[in-house]
Amino acid sequence: MFHARQAQRRPGTAHRFPVLRLSDIVATVVYVEIGPAWNRNRGGAARKAAVDAARGFDSDILLIANGISSNAKDSAAVAALQVHGGTSAQVLATGPDEEAALQALLPVLQAR
Repeated sequence: MFHARQAQRRPGTAHRFPVLRLSDIVATVVYVEIGPAWNRNRGGAARKAAVDAARGFDSDILLIANGISSNAKDSAAVAALQVHGGTSAQVLATGPDEEAALQALLPVLQAR
């Protein structure tokens, strides 16, 4: 049986891990309906186009659908979402170019 042990630290020493407050995290979230192009060829071409579009940006981008979130820059993770035309999804982007990333990604997700 595995027993977790709390890490020991010397009295008076601080934790070495930075702590982020929720107020420090800023992201843009957009709600989208996946377009019918995702129904053709099991969405392979549409998925590749979406991943390629996302990879062109420095921002972190999440695609959230069917109760699952995935890194929009990871083809296998996007495939695991099993989205198809008509699926409601959210796209969350945070980073230096989040607005440009969303403007590039949304037409690909909504493709007819």
